[in-house]
Amino acid sequence: MTKYDEVVVRVDTVEEYRAVLDKWFDKGYDWITSLCSQDYHEGYFHGGGRYLILEADRRISSSSGQYVRDENLKVTPFKEFMVKERGEVTYEVSEDQLGFIKEARENQYPASYLMVHDDEYVNMFSDVEYGTTFERDLLKYLSGDESVVFQLKDPLFMLKGKDTDGDAVYFRLNTLDVPTYTYDKPDAFVASLKVITRWNTPFWEIVLVDA
Repeated sequence: MTKYDEVVVRVDTVEEYRAVLDKWFDKGYDWITSLCSQDYHEGYFHGGGRYLILEADRRISSSSGQYVRDENLKVTPFKEFMVKERGEVTYEVSEDQLGFIKEARENQYPASYLMVHDDEYVNMFSDVEYGTTFERDLLKYLSGDESVVFQLKDPLFMLKGKDTDGDAVYFRLNTLDVPTYTYDKPDAFVASLKVITRWNTPFWEIVLVDA
C-alpha cells in the first residue's frame, strides 16, 4: 500500500479555500469527520481554519495553525499548490526579458517575431543554449500554452497617495523626467523596489503594481 505524507495548504480567502477543496474533491477525497459529503463546510474557514490538510490516508481536515506548528508540518502556499496541481513550469526572468517575451506573444506571428529579432533575443538571453528546455517551453508559451509561466524575478512597485479630496493619485514622471502625479493608475511610474524607493517621500505609499 502506498504511504503518503500529509499535504498542508495555507489559504487566505474563501476563494482559495474552495479552490483547494475542489482539487481534492475531484480526486474523490473527503473530510475526515462524519460529514463526508464533499461539502465546503466554510464554517471551518470562518472559524479560523486557514490550513487545509490532506491526511496520509487521503482524508481532509482543517486547522487554525497550532496543530501544524506542533507537528512541524511543511506548509505549501496556495499559489505554489495550484502551480503543482496544474503542472505548470515557471521561469523567473528580468523585467526586460519579460517585456520582450510578452511583446513576442502579442505579435500575430510570435515565432517569426523571434527570428526577426534574433540578435536582440541572443543578447537578452545569452545564457540560454539553443534547443534547451527553456527554449522549447518558450515556444510553447508563445503558441498559447498556459502550462508555461514567465514571471518577474523581482516584483514591480508604484507610489500611491491621496489628494485633498481623498482620491487616489499615483506618482509618475513627465516627458522631461520631472516628478508629477496622475489619477490614472496605468500611467503610474513602476519600477523595482530599489528604484521606486529613490522617489519615495512621506506623501507616497509604496504599493505592489498588481495589488
